[in-house]
Amino acid sequence: MKRGVTIGLDIGSNSVGSAWVDEDKHEIEVGCSVFPAGVEDSDKGRGAPKNQDRRQKRSARRSIARRSQRKRNLRKFLIEVGLLPRDRESAETLFRQDPWQLRRIALTESLTPHQFGRVLLHLAQRRGAAGLRPVVEEDGKSANDSDGPIKEAIDETREKMLARGCHTFGQLIADIAEEQAVNINDRDGEPKRNANGHVVKYQNKIRNSTGEFLYHADREMIRDEFHILWEKQKELGGDLANLLTDEVRLALDDPTRDETWRHRGLMFGQRKTYWDVGTLGRCDLEPSDRVAPVADCYASRFRVIEYVNNIRIQRPGETEFEPLSQDEHAAVVDKLGKQKTATISTVRQALKIDKKSLKKSNFSTDDFVLNLERDEQRLPNTDWFACAIASPLQKEGHTGLLSSTVQLAKLNKAILRFDPAEPDDEARLRNKLVHLKLSQKGIDAVIEGWRTRPKLENRLKLSRRAIRNLLPYMEQPDSDGHWRTQIEARCAYADDEHAMDSATGKPPTDEQRKRYRLGRGRLNSASRHYLKKHPEEYLPLPPVLSNPVVRKAIYEVRRHIVAYLKKHDGRRPDRIVIEFAWEATKPAIVNDRMLARNRNRDQIRRQIRESIIRPAWGAKFDSLTTNQIKAAETRVLLCLQQRGVCAYSLESVLDDENGMCGYSGRSITPRQAALGTNLEVDHIVPYSRCGDNSMNNKVLCYIDSNREKGNRTLRE
Repeated sequence: MKRGVTIGLDIGSNSVGSAWVDEDKHEIEVGCSVFPAGVEDSDKGRGAPKNQDRRQKRSARRSIARRSQRKRNLRKFLIEVGLLPRDRESAETLFRQDPWQLRRIALTESLTPHQFGRVLLHLAQRRGAAGLRPVVEEDGKSANDSDGPIKEAIDETREKMLARGCHTFGQLIADIAEEQAVNINDRDGEPKRNANGHVVKYQNKIRNSTGEFLYHADREMIRDEFHILWEKQKELGGDLANLLTDEVRLALDDPTRDETWRHRGLMFGQRKTYWDVGTLGRCDLEPSDRVAPVADCYASRFRVIEYVNNIRIQRPGETEFEPLSQDEHAAVVDKLGKQKTATISTVRQALKIDKKSLKKSNFSTDDFVLNLERDEQRLPNTDWFACAIASPLQKEGHTGLLSSTVQLAKLNKAILRFDPAEPDDEARLRNKLVHLKLSQKGIDAVIEGWRTRPKLENRLKLSRRAIRNLLPYMEQPDSDGHWRTQIEARCAYADDEHAMDSATGKPPTDEQRKRYRLGRGRLNSASRHYLKKHPEEYLPLPPVLSNPVVRKAIYEVRRHIVAYLKKHDGRRPDRIVIEFAWEATKPAIVNDRMLARNRNRDQIRRQIRESIIRPAWGAKFDSLTTNQIKAAETRVLLCLQQRGVCAYSLESVLDDENGMCGYSGRSITPRQAALGTNLEVDHIVPYSRCGDNSMNNKVLCYIDSNREKGNRTLRE
């Protein structure tokens, strides 16, 4: 009796071991390969890809090169039209003048051509922020936005300009600079004067010298100043007015658009930002279709249905988690379709198991447990399309459009086609909505929701066609009252004899059913080309995955299998046994303990951030970066662990009354640790000698005590 051949694979994060076991011939062949992990070493989850730092620096070099080239082209043009000097000495003398003062003087006095050229060069160098997305308010509160501090600084700058009566941003900065200038005194304490008898003053930096987002300007503000100064200098006449022609102005600021440029011109030229949707991949279930964006009406609903189908509830007196009833399921879906953001509390409110709903009952919120509460970091998915588009249209009486599949498809296509960041797209979208026979209020409601559309690069892993095929099986429970997950819905679609393809209206093909059942697509063009070019190979190329660890491991596994197949003339094994890394095969109880421990640590850090770090920094807390906040949290944690004492300045103290010996050191307060004043975090065993960067090897100490320790261990 033949027992066959077995291939055993031991797959780790940076190594693969394999064995070819022929039980008939009693032969064993083994192999092993060690490879770089593809990511940086990290004691907190998966490290960053090794090419990430190089990619970021390459992007920064590209931006710097483009900005430098733009400034060179502008200087060359200004020299050609006579707005900048050609000789080096005149240029050096010109560039010693304060451009902020020239920008203020240009509002009332005529400048020389070279002085105005210096102003234009300064405007182009600091031309203001562009591309800031509007802040969307949710329930009266501003949504979390990375551009928030810059937008607040711009609004504050406009308010100060209005309060001071400044016409331009340059005038505001020049006035503030003049007010904050400090006299330079000689040895006798008298103000120092120059050869012309003017008092010599020292000018401090007033813009973003400490990262406090002071006096920010946007692109619109700088362009307005450019037009104001241009028109004012033409009105004042003189040699400069003759040079300020319409051709020169158009070359400097051309608002026309094309396929590459959003705004043309040497001063305010801005390239279009785009995303090649071809790089976002295709659907595994429908390889001919692209994956659908989150903003798609079907994808938006699919995310909510998939989330709600995974909800399980443990009721009072029960030990098992049960699926939701149909009424509970419908209530949660309806609740998540009416809000832009949601939390676990939102789900509890829909299920009426929150504190307010249970106030008059004999139960408390602790009597009802949701399985999704285990992961507090995962927020519920919400239906953007239903909240921002469908609900306003229903209020305006356009229910017929939403019930018509054809009309809904046209509306969905128009919303995805036009970009809220493009100024001209709003008018084009309005024209499309007019053809859909919407009222004026309905059009305004759609435009208002369209402005908050998620970015198109945010996509699901399924196409619209696959989503429409799966939704009917996920929106209704099975015969046992169980709500299907995505995998279960795919199997149900594949096994359903009466299933229909949403795109063709015909039953799915056998190949299509196989893809849905196994979740496996056919070979793509790259794999077919590879097999055609290398007929001696037995396996196609592995899929291109974003995870560098998994991608490298798959390539190594492929090398092992191909090597065995070549050695044994293409004989295929009867079995393949795979053993993953120990971290991937931990028991559920171990994973739950680790998850609970990590959540507890995160909760402690959040409490430290809100109760100690935020009050210590005050208004400056919002300007701190993520790394600065994490460093402050680490300092406070170490301070609390050390009971507020510097470990490197301990001295033995003898208690004369009790005759006991203890230790005393310089104290460190939590507020001082949050600010980091005169403090450092040191490695107990120097990092250069052990490579241990964990909290167990860190200590909070004063700078001078750390300098005395140097690169020595405690024993040394």
